[in-house]
Amino acid sequence: MNDKEKTNYTKKKLRLTFSLIVFVIVFVLWLLFVLWTYSWIRYQQYKSFSFLVKSVESKKITLDVISYIWEDLKNDEKKFNWSLNYIILENNTIIKKYIDSDFPSKEINTIIKQTWNEIYQWKNYISKWLYIAHQKVFLISKISYTLEYLIRDILFSFFIALLSSWIFFILLWRYINKIFIPVEENISNMNDFIHNAWHELQTPLSVIVSDIDFYIENKEWNDSILIEIKDEAKKMWELIKTLLRISKENYSINIEEFNVSILISEIISQFQDKINVKDIKIFLEVDENININANRNHLFICIANILWNAIKYNIDKWVIKIKFQDNIFTIEDSWGWIEKENLEKIFDRFYKEDKSRTTGGFWIGLSLVKKLSDLNSWKVEVKSEKDIWSSFYIFV
Repeated sequence: MNDKEKTNYTKKKLRLTFSLIVFVIVFVLWLLFVLWTYSWIRYQQYKSFSFLVKSVESKKITLDVISYIWEDLKNDEKKFNWSLNYIILENNTIIKKYIDSDFPSKEINTIIKQTWNEIYQWKNYISKWLYIAHQKVFLISKISYTLEYLIRDILFSFFIALLSSWIFFILLWRYINKIFIPVEENISNMNDFIHNAWHELQTPLSVIVSDIDFYIENKEWNDSILIEIKDEAKKMWELIKTLLRISKENYSINIEEFNVSILISEIISQFQDKINVKDIKIFLEVDENININANRNHLFICIANILWNAIKYNIDKWVIKIKFQDNIFTIEDSWGWIEKENLEKIFDRFYKEDKSRTTGGFWIGLSLVKKLSDLNSWKVEVKSEKDIWSSFYIFV
């Protein structure tokens, strides 16, 4: 699993985790509210029923009055949301009843068989029997918030929690992608640093290895070999320091004065073996007496990378021109060209202009050129004419 896949997996896991947390929180809160409502309504009905029972027992209210109140208010849902029914028995036979029409006979028969002395609850009913004028009377009230309603509201709570978590998941999709941008950029920068470091260290390492191989094969020591190894090791050390510095935030640019001609000569000498192998002609238009103020290491890396690409993608016995005028470095490859629609893409890491290049490899170094140019507030441009030339410009 690569870095991108790991990041995407982490984002997906976070979205699912937070969505599940939202689901649990919303569902539990709704469930507690539903259970509280269920308990509170039943308690209030029990309390009201108990008060009416005591009123009937103390003869403060009669059964006829209850019937009258019920007939008067039963159609007014805003004022009357409970029902008090009664059944009068004589010798365990029903002689009078005032029962709501949806009261099943089977349940009536079950209720009147109860012998509890206190108020009791059975299914969706509250009941109490008592003696009035030597007659057994059952007072019955229907519970408005039944168990069926409770189950319905619990399922509704589940649906609300599910919907909330889904909406939260959609919102998190965008939010987590946004907050992960710095993380992904840091990972990308770290990968860029690794690849750029490897790309930049290849040349000095190859020189050192080649000098050591020469000594092993010929068994002859030459002071110039030691000096060259030392110089390449110093370059490698400077490259490592530079790459480490530019990978850090708040990196301050070290400005110094240096001679442009000497800088170009050092860069060319670094690739002299490659130049000789391909017998490429290097034409210089650089005044030997011009000094500039800039970060020397960064400029060295930028020009070296552009020159290396010009050498690598040029044909044998062809021409490369290097010019410095009005604070503009120009490196012109007189053989290669780049398609116009791809001119901006060549500064992307790993981009390769396949239509016009046949040599293998990736243009990792050009992404570093762009990074260093941006870091130093320089401007880098490229122009190309098909089948004629390509020119890179660094405005210092």
